[in-house]
Amino acid sequence: MDIEHKQALIYYILKDCRAASDAASQFSRRCHLPEKYRLFIEGLWNLDRLEFKRAVEYLTEPSIIPTFPDEILYVLTLPRLPKHDDSLVMAYYLTVSPPLASEKVQRAFFKTLCRSSITEAFYFTRKNDDTLRRSYLTQLIEFVHTTDAGQLRSSRALELIGLPFDDQEEEWFEDALLHGSAKGLHGSKDTVMMRRLASGKLSGLAQELESLGGEKIDGLNWDVLRQSVTHTQTSHSSGGQA
Repeated sequence: MDIEHKQALIYYILKDCRAASDAASQFSRRCHLPEKYRLFIEGLWNLDRLEFKRAVEYLTEPSIIPTFPDEILYVLTLPRLPKHDDSLVMAYYLTVSPPLASEKVQRAFFKTLCRSSITEAFYFTRKNDDTLRRSYLTQLIEFVHTTDAGQLRSSRALELIGLPFDDQEEEWFEDALLHGSAKGLHGSKDTVMMRRLASGKLSGLAQELESLGGEKIDGLNWDVLRQSVTHTQTSHSSGGQA
């Protein structure tokens, strides 16, 4: 460990020394601790005390070389901690650009994106390779379907159903809900059917969807809806030929 790192460590310890309130400041002046080290330690010190706003102010200073960025981002994403604020997560991410090197950090950060906006989270998935892109899309689907029942869940579900999937994403979407990790979540098949109805793609329904029928919540009946949409499509097709 070089001398500046040792001094930075001592500076942190002195900030914890209640008996000498100004000891840390005096030490940093006397040893000429570089400002970038002092700012970084101030950020970590505030982060350790769950003062996230102050921590982010220090840790996003332009003079600081990002250190432990994924670890810092992960702490900021934890919603169960007091004073948690998703906007601080985004501020740190956009300023520092952490690499998101581990699955734990990827999932934690992406969940923050999901809470902020289903649509923005979806477009973020497209910035990654296919493996990670599919993983993120599956997490997005699971996030929506595990939201507590109510208006928020309904609005998120409608936003999910209306996303502009390409053919590959459409395939991943249905596979996750019918055969993958989201298969057992409440409303998984209904979501696929609603997506099919919204896009008018009712041909070649999977066996799981063909079995949907009968009265549903609020009187919704998939058989009636399918017949209506099919009839409409047939009418338009006949009209076009005429």
